[in-house]
Amino acid sequence: MQASIKEKACIDIAYRIRKCYEDKEIKKVKAIDGIFYTPWDHLRFFLKQDDFYKELQGFKLILAIILLTILYPVIFIMAFIFNGWPLIKDRNHINNRIKKIHEKYWSGYEMSENKTFLQLWSDKGLRDSGIGFMDYGPYTYQEKFDCLSQWIHILYDEKFDLKKFEEEIERRENEREIEFLRKNPHMEVFPNDPIDMIPFSIDALFNNYIDGKYFYN
Repeated sequence: MQASIKEKACIDIAYRIRKCYEDKEIKKVKAIDGIFYTPWDHLRFFLKQDDFYKELQGFKLILAIILLTILYPVIFIMAFIFNGWPLIKDRNHINNRIKKIHEKYWSGYEMSENKTFLQLWSDKGLRDSGIGFMDYGPYTYQEKFDCLSQWIHILYDEKFDLKKFEEEIERRENEREIEFLRKNPHMEVFPNDPIDMIPFSIDALFNNYIDGKYFYN
């Protein structure tokens, strides 16, 4: 199922943020790219060997030039096998890595039939590939907050105080943790970040965004 206009707008907002991280990863990969030596590079190397030519005078120099001309194709082929070919293979490997990086950050416009905010955020939001929205990935708090805020406005067309909503989630989570520790004093609690709990609560608050006034192209 292809994304609606509103869903595409949400996907594009998330990808603009993810693309900054995609570009950084690609830049690091390209930085290790090798250099392919052409026949002219090898020829220039031989022509710069002044000490070699000083040892050859007259007939020996002419003979050396003739032998170099005859043997140069063989020399270049050997240099290509031991130097150029590994670099070409490395470059193909680098191109494959760049493709995988793009696939990691670009989620496409194919949509789930489950039209909930939680599903959309899990599939297309700020998450690492294959991990889901509870990603603990590279995205900052502000990036997630801004993306969530824009998504809510696009999908539900509501004036919504997301900061206040987040603070309420944090209050409830703290109360739940205190109660849990009271009953289990020897247990350890790993609190959830309120910003990552928002997609859960949005569905409970607004329901399915495809229903009624919340979904139109």
